[in-house]
Order: sequence, then structure tokens, then C-alpha cells
Amino acid sequence: DFERERDELIGRLDGVGIRRAELHQAEWELKKRTDEAAELQKALSDAHAYLFEERERLLKVQAENDELKLQEVEDRRRIQHLLQLMNPAEPEVAFSRDSPPGEPAAVASYAKNTASADIRARLTVPKPTPKDSKAEGASPDPAPANNTA
Repeated sequence: DFERERDELIGRLDGVGIRRAELHQAEWELKKRTDEAAELQKALSDAHAYLFEERERLLKVQAENDELKLQEVEDRRRIQHLLQLMNPAEPEVAFSRDSPPGEPAAVASYAKNTASADIRARLTVPKPTPKDSKAEGASPDPAPANNTA
């Protein structure tokens, strides 16, 4: 009888030992998963903070963009106003030193009130001064010379 009880108790102890190993394994997995969950929560918190910072930066950039658009509209209005004030009474003259043969060297055109793009696109060269024309070999007084020898 004693042997039977002893074997029975040893069997129960072995069963408890197996459960204890399973319990230890389960506790270890629980600890790993708890640590993993804490890391994921920290990563989520960091992502939320980054998202908040990026939203703030986006709002600042959008506000700056809106300011620049308003400034652009105001600048365009000023440019149009100045172009309207600049309507000259005399024609604009553009000179070209390298004009092809058969084309006039000076081209006259009248400024238009709404031709701001045309005015900006046109390349104008300043009128030559008498000093410039002497350097090119042309005299300001084209009187013929009398050579009687």
C-alpha cells in the first residue's frame, strides 16, 4: 500500500513539475509580450508626436503660402498701376547693332497700357551717345569734305 501511495504522490509531483515548467514558460512569454506592447506604445506615442509636429509645420507653410499669394496679388496690382502711369507720349525706340541686311536698324513701337508682358519681353538697347558713335567710326556731323588739290 505504501508503495502505491508513494508512486501516486511522485506521479502527482511530476505532474505539478510539468505544470510549473509550463507556468514558467507562460510567464516568460507574458513578460516578452508586455515588453513588446510597451515598445509599440512608445513607438505609437513618438509617431503621434511626429505627426503633430508635421501638422504644425504644414499649417505654417500653408499660412506662409497664403501670405505670399496675397503679396503676389498686391505686387501685380502695383505693377499694373505703375505700367499705366508709365504710358509714354513718345515712342519707344529699340536699336539693334547686328540687324540683318534689309531690315531697319531702329524699330519704333508705341507702348500699350495692357502690354506689360510685351514691355518686359522686349530687349531695348540704350541710344548711343556721340562718344559711342565716334568709337564706331561714324561722325556726328556727316558733312562732305572738300578735297581740292
